[in-house]
Amino acid sequence: MEYLAAGALLLVGLVVLAGFLVGLLRRVGRVRGAVVSTSRGVGDRVGLLRARLAALRVAVEARKAKSDS
Repeated sequence: MEYLAAGALLLVGLVVLAGFLVGLLRRVGRVRGAVVSTSRGVGDRVGLLRARLAALRVAVEARKAKSDS
C-alpha cells in the first residue's frame, strides 16, 4: 500500500509539473512574438531612416554641384 500512495503522489507531481511547463511555454511564445514584432518595427524604422539619409546625401551633393557651377 505504500507503493500506491507514492505512485499517486508521483502522478500528482507530474501533472502539476506538466501544468507549469505548459504555462511557461505559452508565456515564452508570447514573449517571442513580442520580440519578433518589435524587431520588425525597428527594422522598418531603420530602413526608413537609411532612405532619408540617402536622399539627404543626394540633395546635399546636388546643392554642392549647383553652387560649384
